[in-house]
Amino acid sequence: MRLLVPFSFAMTLLFAVPSQAQRQLKVENMSANNCRVIDHNTITGDDSGGIAVSSDKLYYNGDTGTGQFNLNDLGGGRRLGRNYSLISNLANGKVYALWNRQANSAVSTSTSYAGGTFDALKELDANLSPTNTTINLSQGITLTRSYSTTGHLLLSGFHAMGIGTYQGRFYVVDFNTGEVTDVGPRGGVRAYQCESWAKWGVLEYFDNNWFALFRTYGAQSISRVAMGTGNGGAVFNFQRLSDMCSITVSPDQQRWYFHHEGGSQFGGSSETAGYCGATIVTNSAPEWTLPEPMDVYAGQMIRANVSVVELDGDDMTVSVSGMPDGAMWNQLAGKFRWQPTVADAGEHTIRFTATEIRDDGDDALIGTANLVINVIAVDAPPQFTSVPPQAAVSQGDVFVYELFAVDPEAAGEVTYGLIDGPANMVVEGNTLRWQADIHPGEEVQVRVFAADVDGNRGYQSFAIGVDTHPQAPVAVIVPLDQEVAPGRIQLNGVPSYAMGDRTLRFSWRLVEYPDGITPPPVEGSNTATAKVLLRQKGIYSFALQVNDGELDSASVFVQVSVINVAPVAVVGDDVTFTLSEGNETDLLLDGSDSYDANTEDSIDCIWAQTAGPSDLQIEDANALVTNFTATAPGTYTFSLTCSDGSLESEAASVSYIGSDPNTGGGRPPAPPVPDDSCSATGVSTWLLFGLVALRRRRSCRSTSKNA
Repeated sequence: MRLLVPFSFAMTLLFAVPSQAQRQLKVENMSANNCRVIDHNTITGDDSGGIAVSSDKLYYNGDTGTGQFNLNDLGGGRRLGRNYSLISNLANGKVYALWNRQANSAVSTSTSYAGGTFDALKELDANLSPTNTTINLSQGITLTRSYSTTGHLLLSGFHAMGIGTYQGRFYVVDFNTGEVTDVGPRGGVRAYQCESWAKWGVLEYFDNNWFALFRTYGAQSISRVAMGTGNGGAVFNFQRLSDMCSITVSPDQQRWYFHHEGGSQFGGSSETAGYCGATIVTNSAPEWTLPEPMDVYAGQMIRANVSVVELDGDDMTVSVSGMPDGAMWNQLAGKFRWQPTVADAGEHTIRFTATEIRDDGDDALIGTANLVINVIAVDAPPQFTSVPPQAAVSQGDVFVYELFAVDPEAAGEVTYGLIDGPANMVVEGNTLRWQADIHPGEEVQVRVFAADVDGNRGYQSFAIGVDTHPQAPVAVIVPLDQEVAPGRIQLNGVPSYAMGDRTLRFSWRLVEYPDGITPPPVEGSNTATAKVLLRQKGIYSFALQVNDGELDSASVFVQVSVINVAPVAVVGDDVTFTLSEGNETDLLLDGSDSYDANTEDSIDCIWAQTAGPSDLQIEDANALVTNFTATAPGTYTFSLTCSDGSLESEAASVSYIGSDPNTGGGRPPAPPVPDDSCSATGVSTWLLFGLVALRRRRSCRSTSKNA
């Protein structure tokens, strides 16, 4: 049926709704400084449990009512006759009560609460009276009766709330959509219990993970638990927190707020509410506002609000993709305009992207939103009835697909065409043909259309995979040792073969290597035997594919792991020197040629004397190149040992052989006299040594020092 309506004069006005954006909240510090406390017993009575902050107020639940206090100084306290299970949206200061829609009532903090289910959040006004705003949850959450350290945990967050249930799961509830997400196990870190069925803390989100922040049971600390794993522990330690079980934060005030009974290190007497300074980091991705997906007719003028804001005031860059011909978007005004024609029939997705500009080294947050417009032609386009073949095609074979589509409004002629596909793909009549000329294991994306006599098009998209041809050559890799030391390895594909006497062409590729390194080049990548120099630890994988001039083989792979090896200490050849008795000389210890074959490793080396006169000093035993002072002729032996922190080298040894030129012939000096450490020089010393050793000499020849 054709609709004879003058759509060129029609116009649609589209109101916008915000798109969900990623938001971050992290409490980096909770201090014991800049604190203030008040006693609220006369306002609330005995504590019950439950704390919340709005943009300017602090609320706390007691047995006889809920206290309201000024957020900035805790003054102006007054009683509100409510005992709701309070929760805050820390991003905008809105306060909610956990709500049961069937009973149309709030979940109470009273100890008489016998358990139940909450399936909504009811927004409260400044006096904690319910408003008309209700956030319906995507699923209800059961709250069993519990008054222990394993009881329920309520967490106020940035546009979201968290809950740790008695049953042992963490959930996150999106304040924008009501979506409930099970994020992980609650774990073994327990929270300090209130005089209620729940405890109160903070929901954090950073590093792409959710965290729960709460008072630790049995310790004077605040704990953080990763909600995806249940793992965590104390992050902020204090001297005395009393029975504190309800905490929250105010990003605007840069404070954390608390309640405890009696005194703590911050002061207090009976029922104490208070705050101290904190460092709270929040960040939001740029947030888009745009319409929901829409259906429009060709000829209608579309006027839509499409705008973006950076909630933290950061600079940002903006880009748009998929903008149809003739469409316009004024970023400053936030206005989108487009009047599609019949030729624009079909679905259009316009993607808007805004990226914050950061100078702190952290990853920039990105806000994206899609404006989806389905343009309905005056008459509907043809609809495909044929289905592409599911099986892949062998390399070199021809893929054939008979296209069939029908015009739902008339049995008119339908023509076919190709929009996307490889260069050698053609559509002739209603037949699509393609000779597969890409490597096995790859695939091509294809998009075809069917058009009626008015030019309205219907579309079909699919992928074609390519398999190895049965007559293709076969790639074979000679196995390698699974673990090797750093160095050059040889990749051997000589056993590869082809049918007949066809000559093989080889193609080696590095397909996996350790993170953070520059991939090593494959030497001779087009030969049967390639080589690669591997210096850094980790796993490397190589692929081989061979071609016989017409067909490619399937790729085969080999993997090798470069392991850590001990460094090598290098000291050089022995050294000879001359030194007159009574003189001294400085000599060089050189280990600068020492190395570690694992190039990413650093090495620490140490010199040690292993033989020779002991009255010497090594200038810096931990330096590769250093000095020592020889004070007498003799043979000095040193060892150098190097370590990479895991493995230690074999000791390298070098000797320094010193002779006295005055003894003639460069003969090494006589050993020291055992009883008095004095020595004699000259030929007579050797002749008389036996006699001299039998009696103690009364005096020794004095020596002179020439540095």
